[in-house]
Amino acid sequence: MSGTWQRREAAFWCLVFPVLVGLAAISSESFWIDEAHAGFKAMQPDLRSWWRMLVAFKGSDLQIPFFMFYVWLWEKLVGHSEWALRLSNLPWFVVATAALCHGLPTARSRRAAALLLGVSPFVWGYLNEFRPYIMQCAGSALALAALLRLNRAQTSPSAPDQRPRDFLLVCAGSVVLSGSSALGMAWAGLALGAGMVLVWRRGRFDRAALWSATGTLLVHGSLLLFYLWTLAQGAGATAHQRPSSLNLAFAAYEILGFAGLGPSRLDLRAQGFEALKNHWFALGGGAAVIGPAIVFAIRNRWKKAGTSERAFALGYVFIPVAALLALGWFTGFRMLGRHCAPCVPLLVLLLARAWADARGFWRVHGIGLALLWLWSGLILRGSPEHRKDDYRSAARRAQEALAQGQRVWWNADSVGAIFYGIPLRVTASRHPFGDALPEALPGVAAVDWISNADPAGITPRPGLIVVSKRDIYDTENQIRAWCARNGYVNAGRIPAFEFLVPAGAEKR
Repeated sequence: MSGTWQRREAAFWCLVFPVLVGLAAISSESFWIDEAHAGFKAMQPDLRSWWRMLVAFKGSDLQIPFFMFYVWLWEKLVGHSEWALRLSNLPWFVVATAALCHGLPTARSRRAAALLLGVSPFVWGYLNEFRPYIMQCAGSALALAALLRLNRAQTSPSAPDQRPRDFLLVCAGSVVLSGSSALGMAWAGLALGAGMVLVWRRGRFDRAALWSATGTLLVHGSLLLFYLWTLAQGAGATAHQRPSSLNLAFAAYEILGFAGLGPSRLDLRAQGFEALKNHWFALGGGAAVIGPAIVFAIRNRWKKAGTSERAFALGYVFIPVAALLALGWFTGFRMLGRHCAPCVPLLVLLLARAWADARGFWRVHGIGLALLWLWSGLILRGSPEHRKDDYRSAARRAQEALAQGQRVWWNADSVGAIFYGIPLRVTASRHPFGDALPEALPGVAAVDWISNADPAGITPRPGLIVVSKRDIYDTENQIRAWCARNGYVNAGRIPAFEFLVPAGAEKR
């Protein structure tokens, strides 16, 4: 194969293909809660107000500092439409794809890695979400690919010595991991430690490696102190419940590519295991393809990998996951598949390397896996069942009611309302964000934000109540009980929302 053709093929798989995948996966559908929070902060006009909002809101956004700063800059370049902000994932997806290709030794394995990452339902789902999970995949891919190259250099003394560059990539990947999320610190530490061991085994640290390691450790140390400070400020994910084996099962379900074959996240949240029953045929067929592929890949690589490579792969999965489960047990943090995003590049590398070595049936099976994953990703992208919390449509309904002179109660996320231009007035609730929440000016028609409070005594009564996720915004059923006592009925539903109006008004 000529050098020109090799360069063109590399450009296609490392650049053109991930760009095409990203443009196909990213949509302009409504932001849901977490996206609206990130979008609201990215829209702040200057760094001072950006930082003030991060600290005042005390949510998990304060613990993803590199991502939040990156998207603040991104918004200034491309604007704050849903599509434009989600497009911020595309550069990181290109980095992740190029990194995996860089780390693999053969053209066949590089093609397999790029293809599998590009059709991964996990990737399709989170390319279309304005959150840091593709950034975390990129950091993990950088570190893992460079570790593969360092390991090959150790086992093949005749290989060109690329230690300084590869170790620098390990350091860069670990910094991206630790800076994109407090949860990424565990994966970052494992990757950096493995890189230091591999460099040491090939020969003592030279000056370049020493400076790289020292600088990276200083960054990690600074970030660790910062994360400890954020905990002292009360920052962190919303506590829901202690984790269980179901959380671990759902994380595997999402990472292994089942998400598009089963029920939506909203249905799983509301119904739990019961939601799976209507999708048993698709999930069973998916398991018949995905399960054997994983078993074959593990057996294939287990035979060929050295002891240290096996130990690292197991540790890279189980040590951070065990830490997340322990964190969840003590704090009520609910571990989900997206919190294990750094494991996705490892899964892709495992499958790609096994697929590149496969012959006959298993090569065909690999093609079947890629097609199944693509189908699952396309369902996530296009199926109405998998639409996100529709804050945009809910805000439009509230605005229409305000324009008709009705009073409106908003029993949903306040920042979601503000992002979509709803004038908000805090009523019968103490807002957790204090004076950081921009309220409507006096005399301006505004919706009343009511959350986890008894609305008795508020007059006049509303013509419309917008309700979402009662387990978050009406945990003691006070608003639901008030609506039942006062004759409010359902006048329509959209994803994650229902609209309540006085009895009889729904017919008008």
